[in-house]
Amino acid sequence: MIALHLDATYADSNTWREFALCFLKLSQSEEDRMSVCLDGNEGVKKQQFSVCYKKIPNILTEGNSGQNWMLRCRWWLNRHFSKKKLASDIAAGDIQMLTYKAACASAYVWTRV
Repeated sequence: MIALHLDATYADSNTWREFALCFLKLSQSEEDRMSVCLDGNEGVKKQQFSVCYKKIPNILTEGNSGQNWMLRCRWWLNRHFSKKKLASDIAAGDIQMLTYKAACASAYVWTRV
């Protein structure tokens, strides 16, 4: 519903915030965690950390919804992320909106990788 709202309007920072949070929640629910050991020597303390594998949700890549999402993102590049719109947003001084829009734009890149 937020994407449809963004299709129809130039939204405020709260809408972009909610949209960015949707991508964050989506990325957290689609990850697979595994443990990795850096040092294989027995008896030596091993440093462990988590590696995240992020699977792109099928709804963003497959079928009609994937095609719609790709078309929407291409259109948004001109509507919400053009150089002219960026200059306008900077002139307005709403740093929060710029931050949330940047988060959404990086999520777009994440879905296309």
